[in-house]
Amino acid sequence: MGGGIVRFRTALVAHGLDKTLFDEITRQLKVKAIRVKTGTLVDATIIASASEDDAEGHWVQHKGRPAVHGFKAHVGADADTALVEEIAVTPANINDGKAGPDALPDDPGEVFADSAYRGNHFGHLAQEPIILDVPQQLVGPSRR
Repeated sequence: MGGGIVRFRTALVAHGLDKTLFDEITRQLKVKAIRVKTGTLVDATIIASASEDDAEGHWVQHKGRPAVHGFKAHVGADADTALVEEIAVTPANINDGKAGPDALPDDPGEVFADSAYRGNHFGHLAQEPIILDVPQQLVGPSRR
């Protein structure tokens, strides 16, 4: 049976019908309010603490910008809807790759993340491959 499925998929791709079939199935699932998750966008943003006396915040300097005392919000959002599914808050000096796993929902699908998420702390937890360095036009302008 597996050979037949492979031949069918190969024929769909050869005739350019794979996306058409996927789109039609997705359309029918949406009509019935069944949602298929395709992926998760993961990124972090720095949040300044209200006071430098806040012992839980830490200093961080990012890409030639002034140093900030505060926190990072590591956010996992649905790649299709941009709805935030998970958030993890850490001191600002914590590496994104170490905190990233806490920003992944239970079933992340493909994980889209920038190069800050490279490394063993994060990559092995995703069920699908991590696609690094997502083009900016896909995720919109930076808000940092």
